Amino acid sequence: MPGMPSAPEQSGGNRPAQQWGERWALQWRDLSTRSADWDDACRSGGNPFHCRAYLTAHCGRGERPVGIVESESGHPIIGGVLSRNPDAFRSYSFTAPHGATESGLMIAEWLRREDCPRFRLGSFMQGLEGQEVPPGVAIAQRVEFEHDLGRPEEQWWADLHSQHRRKLRRSAKQGFILKKIPDSHASVMARLALSWSRRRGLNRSWIDLLRAWRANRKLLLPLSREGLGVLYGLYRRDGALLSAAYMLETHATAFYMLGASTEAGYRAGASFELFWQLCRHYREGGLARLNLGGVPKAADHKSHPEHGVYRFKRGFGIEPSPRMTWIADGG
Repeated sequence: MPGMPSAPEQSGGNRPAQQWGERWALQWRDLSTRSADWDDACRSGGNPFHCRAYLTAHCGRGERPVGIVESESGHPIIGGVLSRNPDAFRSYSFTAPHGATESGLMIAEWLRREDCPRFRLGSFMQGLEGQEVPPGVAIAQRVEFEHDLGRPEEQWWADLHSQHRRKLRRSAKQGFILKKIPDSHASVMARLALSWSRRRGLNRSWIDLLRAWRANRKLLLPLSREGLGVLYGLYRRDGALLSAAYMLETHATAFYMLGASTEAGYRAGASFELFWQLCRHYREGGLARLNLGGVPKAADHKSHPEHGVYRFKRGFGIEPSPRMTWIADGG
């Protein structure tokens, strides 16, 4: 699943954070209780990482989901998780206020004034890229693979790497079927994770399966319950599940969150067909883009443990988009 990037680099920025006018005053928004207007604004903007269900799913002990909004308009700027202290805050994405070219500096200064010296300002969708990093803040970089669904399918095919074309030609002869998996999301993903482990020679027991189910249930239940997360499966004609992908969906975009394949699915290259059919499915549904998820920026090097994931996603002909996280430890 997509997580906050690690391995931060120390910033060389040294310009003081700019002040902003009364126009950009910010305030907290408590999302501990259901907040339909907040979620509607986040979904209509195509950003699932602001939504209350996503934030709730990532709350640990002593943490609560919160938002940061423009005081005057109530427009969502950040959805994040705040510790009980509160002296720490982390986000997964944010939307820059209209006309605020230094929004990162603005938010970092505001958090420090709010007694949050430790924070992680991240962006899976947009926001921090290209902004000057304030002093005392480290950075971590990743890339995301955003598929433009507005292009003709012929262009999709032309952009594929040769291995992907071979895999898709072969799977097309098999007649694989894409279907929504309506329930038992945590159980399905736990079983697939166990299959993934065994394929790599890891000896996992039923206790490991139970732990995986509990972790998936905590993560997926709030998302599925709110209709933000949907699980899709790719099946053989005989009904056997080959591969699955858990997707976050808004009105404008879909985002791949996590997935896995069975041993049979791995041999058949089902993950290639799964993403290809998801692209078609979402285009027919009127969505503008499908984000296949991301990896650390360093994964473009062959020595990186996630280089295989990088190659798989890059093979769909998608130019990776840079994403940046700012990390302040309060020092």
